[in-house]
Amino acid sequence: MPIQVSCPCGKMLRLRDDLAGMRVKCPECGDAVDVPEVGEESNPFATETGVTPTAVATTKPVHSKRRIEGVMISGNPVNGYNGFFYPTMFGTAELTLGKTRLVEETKKLFSSRYAEFRLREIESAEILTHRNSAYLMLGILTLGLFGFGLLFFIAYFLVKCKLLMIYTHSRVSVIGIKGDDSAYYEFIDQVLTAAEQADQ
Repeated sequence: MPIQVSCPCGKMLRLRDDLAGMRVKCPECGDAVDVPEVGEESNPFATETGVTPTAVATTKPVHSKRRIEGVMISGNPVNGYNGFFYPTMFGTAELTLGKTRLVEETKKLFSSRYAEFRLREIESAEILTHRNSAYLMLGILTLGLFGFGLLFFIAYFLVKCKLLMIYTHSRVSVIGIKGDDSAYYEFIDQVLTAAEQADQ
């Protein structure tokens, strides 16, 4: 018989019994769900939405990524500290607007991030322009090193960074803007229009 598993998000999954003892990715929220051990009969798989969760061994984390087709924009990855964000020089960041979700894929030098946001959860978006405080911190740290500190202080006052920020009910997605920002303003318009349509 199919195994019924309840995800903490409230989604009820009906799974094949050969997935017993494994972990699956909930198609609704993306969290990993443990499947309890049961008998060995095999039955056709079914879920309420018809979306197949991704099964993986219990010793491995769930890292299944769905390829979402849609409008994509790229920029610089962003670091954040104490609510303040600044772009980094190394890595890539992409936002893809699909039919029902906004997907963020960020790859930095030593880390990566993959996140999906339901369009109906998106509240607002903005382009933020400010000075990069990383230059100020580097200037203070290297003040006595052969004038390097002065160069960082000059960069702090001359170089401004621009960030595309998309806010949901509980999270924020941020990428650094590269080059002309007109495409990013257009992307904001597309995201907010899609979010409004998802609420209807």
